[in-house]
Amino acid sequence: MSTIAAPALVAVDAVLRDAGLTAGIRRPSQYPPDGFVVYFLNGGGDPTRVTQDVRIELEGWGPDVLTAIGHLDRARGALHAATGTHGIRRVENVEGPADLPTGEEDWTRFTATVRITMRTPTT
Repeated sequence: MSTIAAPALVAVDAVLRDAGLTAGIRRPSQYPPDGFVVYFLNGGGDPTRVTQDVRIELEGWGPDVLTAIGHLDRARGALHAATGTHGIRRVENVEGPADLPTGEEDWTRFTATVRITMRTPTT
């Protein structure tokens, strides 16, 4: 993992967990009955000496539409509220929310992409 991606994923993980969301870079082996959030790096730009941009895709999973989109909204809201913490300088909604069928009976997923501008880590 590049030095750019790792701090961004660590920051996203901390923010989502601080918000009380069950979240990770993969679906859990046993789905929590009240749903969960999956996030992953989905691109970014060339870093400068000061900032870097990363695109993070968020997926809100739930047993019904309202739960799934609720998890997605809470995740996006938590990231926006984290501006000024964890090295996050700005969060911008890029795409979504969009319904993305799971192919799994009794589970719904909504997805959205955010762009996060972060302080470039010093090496």
